[in-house]
This record gives sequence, C-alpha cells and structure tokens, in this order.
Amino acid sequence: MVGYGRLGTLACVVALLGSVGCGDSRTIDDTDAAIVINLDGAMIDAGQDGGPPSNIGGACAEDTDCTGSANRCIAEPDYFPGGYCTLACSSDEECPEGSYCSDVFGSQAFCVDSCDAAGTDECRAGYGCTIDDPMYPMPFCLGGCEEDTDCPDSLKCDPDGGDLGEGSCYDETASIGDACEDGTSCPMSAYCLAESFGGWPSGSCVALGCDPAASGTCGTDAHCLPSAGGGGGLCVDACAADTDCRAGYVCRGTSTFPERLTCQAACSDADCTGGRVCNEILGTCHAPFPDGQLGQTCSRFSGGCTGGVCYSEGQYGYPGAYCAFEGCNVGDDTTCPDNGVCIAATEEGEPNVCFKRCAASTDCREGYTCRDVDGEGEGTVGACTPQCTANDQCANADRGFTCDVASGLCVRPAGG
Repeated sequence: MVGYGRLGTLACVVALLGSVGCGDSRTIDDTDAAIVINLDGAMIDAGQDGGPPSNIGGACAEDTDCTGSANRCIAEPDYFPGGYCTLACSSDEECPEGSYCSDVFGSQAFCVDSCDAAGTDECRAGYGCTIDDPMYPMPFCLGGCEEDTDCPDSLKCDPDGGDLGEGSCYDETASIGDACEDGTSCPMSAYCLAESFGGWPSGSCVALGCDPAASGTCGTDAHCLPSAGGGGGLCVDACAADTDCRAGYVCRGTSTFPERLTCQAACSDADCTGGRVCNEILGTCHAPFPDGQLGQTCSRFSGGCTGGVCYSEGQYGYPGAYCAFEGCNVGDDTTCPDNGVCIAATEEGEPNVCFKRCAASTDCREGYTCRDVDGEGEGTVGACTPQCTANDQCANADRGFTCDVASGLCVRPAGG
C-alpha cells in the first residue's frame, strides 16, 4: 500500500503527449479558500480546539480513533496507509512530544510523527522515515517502508525509494507497462500512472527522470518521452507493433520522436474500470460527465467538474473557476458532452476543449461573455469564455486578485 509517487511527483506527467490534462495542477488555487489542505479527499480544517493529542502518527479510520478532542484522522491510503492521527498546527510548540509541526504538503501545517532515520526511533509498520531534505530537515514518518517485512505479501522494500526517501514497496516481478493500481504493482523505482489519476486503462507502470534528448536512457524495453511542463522525461513501455501492447493500448510514436514507438492509451469503454467511460479522442478513461456542469464553477475541494477539468482562478485566471471538458473534434460538437462547443487548442500538443454553448452573453454566468464561434455573429453558435469586468467577480478578491478587463481574467497580486 505504499510507493505511490506522491507529493506531486506525477502532477503533470498525465499530460504526456497531450493525452490528458494536468489533473490537480489546474486546481491548486480556486474558489474553496476555506479548506486549507486536501489530500485527494482527506481534509483538515483550521481552527481546531482542545489540547494536543498523544498519538500523532497512530493508525485510525476516523477522528474518534485518535486521542484528544482536537485530533483528526487523515484516512488517505496514498500518503498514510491505515490512517494517520494528526493535529493542525502553526508551530512546534502546539505539537506533543515526539512530533513536530510540518508544512510538507505546502498548505496548512500539521503535526507529524518524528523519527530517526538511523532506526533508533522507528515508525510503525507500513511507514518509513524520510531522509534529511533541505526543505524538511527533520525526518518524520510517512507511508513507506524500511524493510521487506513492512511490505504486504511478497513485495520487496526499496528503503531509499519514495519522494522523500521514506522507502517504497515494489514488485520485483513487474515491468514497465504492466497494469497497476498503485506503485506496489510496479518494479523498483517505478510509479503507477493509475487509471483513476491519468485515465490510462487499468493503469500503467512508468518511470521518471530519464533524459528525452538522449535515446536509450530507459534501457531496452522502454523509451523516454517528454513529460508535460518539462522537468525530465517519462519511461514508457516500448513496442514494435500493436500486438506488443496490452488491451486498451496501441503502438505509436509521437510528433517529437516518431521513431520511439511506445504503448499509448487508446481505450474503448470495455477497457475502462471503476464505472469510468472512454474518451476515444484522448484514448483515456474518465468518470462520466454529468449534464449541467459545463461552464459552471468548480473546485478541487468541493468538486463540481466530475469527468472534466477545472480551470482554476488561481492558475488560469478563470473568474470563480470554470468546468470544461478536454478531448473533442473541432467542427463536430457531438464529441462534446452537455451540448457543449468544441474549441481548438491554443497550444500545439494540447487537446481541444469543450466550453458551454451560448447564443448571447445572458446565457453565461457572471464574469463570462458569449464569444462567436461560427463566424455568424450573436444569436448563432457561441461559447461562454472569461470576461470579468469588476474585481468582485473574482472569487479570490479578498486575497488580492483583481480583474484584468483587457484579458477578461482574474490575476493574482504581484508576488502572490
């Protein structure tokens, strides 16, 4: 249950080859400012009362399993298998003995179970002690492993694996390109690009850190392809023909490296699991997109864009955030859900996007306008696009965001 490629390591690799969007990176800052931390569903709110708990880092399934009225349980298997008792904090003095206050997840800080990487103060089974890191010099217990006995079944432990050296369990019989639900299904030093995260049918084991400019950096059974946003490449299963790939994948090159044939997602509904459906244009599996949410406000924390992508105000400037759908054919609006309009991508390699259909600006919510798409003028086919006219149309105005009327976007304050 460990070695998942956490702390944002895979935040943008799902945009490989323009097949899917950057997941969470599109919704880092949005309308739900009251939530101070989100671990894909495990939320910790500020303003907790009561004294510090005595079992920081202890196993739990819910808050009542933790000691002290101020304690909270993070029931998040990717980071904290078996649950993790904690307490929101602002300084080490607020944490009980044997723990300290950490902002390791880049948001509201909370108390973490301290440990000694040398093994004199060990973590509970299924957890590893992080290495000294310039950003987090005090080691703490995070879901991982220190030895094989910390891993389930016949899995092995890589004590130096994980993003912070907390150790990660792996399957020594697995290979790049194998199906997976998490990193424990993959070989040593590899990660799982899970279907629930990137949409690749039944998941796919990949490896990070290769050099796209140099061939052969992934060995003989994989090729290095560029990951979105730079920061190195991604080792993907190599192939010579479609028959070398498993169901839901085809063998093909990329526009940048046409000679590097790899197994790329090309699903049908039958290849998708967990109730997801196939976006045949992207080749990836996603939750069904409900009617009525296209063009509406959305948030990583409160949802509102199931099966789509939330263009946040913080990252993209869309007033109050905007629920869109990636992967459609321009000129064929039947490839858009919710009676949407397919708009051509503005950057090469990015997918086309479905926006809310409109005939006039009154069809759009505040902060948006109806822009002509078919060239026939108002009253024909248009799409609701950002056009703020006042600062109060920005959901983050209280954080200093202002409306740039020229672009129609909400912009963050300088240095913010």
